[in-house]
Amino acid sequence: QLTPGNSGLFFGAYENAQGIWGLSNQGLLRVNPSDGSLQLEAEGTIGAPNQNLIKNIDDRLYSFTSDNTSSSSTDARHWSTPAKLPGSNGLAYDMQQVGDTLLLVYSSDFYFSTNKGQTWSIMPDSFDNAGSLAIQNGVLLIGDQKGVWRANHVQGPWTKVLPAYWVTAVLTTPDKWYAILYDGSLYTSTD
Repeated sequence: QLTPGNSGLFFGAYENAQGIWGLSNQGLLRVNPSDGSLQLEAEGTIGAPNQNLIKNIDDRLYSFTSDNTSSSSTDARHWSTPAKLPGSNGLAYDMQQVGDTLLLVYSSDFYFSTNKGQTWSIMPDSFDNAGSLAIQNGVLLIGDQKGVWRANHVQGPWTKVLPAYWVTAVLTTPDKWYAILYDGSLYTSTD
């Protein structure tokens, strides 16, 4: 529950060594450990109210706003100098890590960073409204408007393994891959 006087949509909770953090359309929220309430963390909010994704990777929080700004922090109070993503404004959908490379699905583009998010590069093989990303055992899957794409390296080559209309999620378990389409169809694969 937000503290009195604050209201808004709540997008999720994230934990790192410095505490538990929430994300709302008002910005970054700190969870008060004594009573579980959510308090707006003014110092830790960049670009509020348009922060739409915060991701915790290797005990570092990465923040993305809808105006193409990204930043990172190890304590959710002191943030790196905001970096601009190339391309048009949009929404960050997911971020994953493969080795030392960060992968970001952002609106219709797919980005990668090899320096902990200080700079981002757009993938030369652009996808058609990419919206989901999954990684399992070094294999990468991207779901977009025209199907599921697979690669063994972030820079490809990418192969379409499932032609389908509007993949909304790709998920993995140790022994299966899943693709969920906009119409509710579920596809599975063991290879």
